[in-house]
Amino acid sequence: MQNESCEKLRAQLRSDAQAIFQAGLSAVKPDAAVQKNVQRNGDVLTIGDTAMQLSERHVFVLAFGKAAAIMARTLEKVLGEALTAGVAVTK
Repeated sequence: MQNESCEKLRAQLRSDAQAIFQAGLSAVKPDAAVQKNVQRNGDVLTIGDTAMQLSERHVFVLAFGKAAAIMARTLEKVLGEALTAGVAVTK
């Protein structure tokens, strides 16, 4: 009986550890972070809690670091034709 309880506990701990690991991996995906925090709805760009009109604005993207390329690519998809230009610098 005690052995069975230990096995159930180990299985639950293993399952919990896997869930935590997967959540950690998801949290550090740079493209997912950009998609979560940057949205465009027509002519309105929202970054976090800040919304701004895109009409008659020039939008530039500057990204640098290990995740620069994927973050810039994701921003390019979000911004579409509203993007004026951008630079991504990565190793």
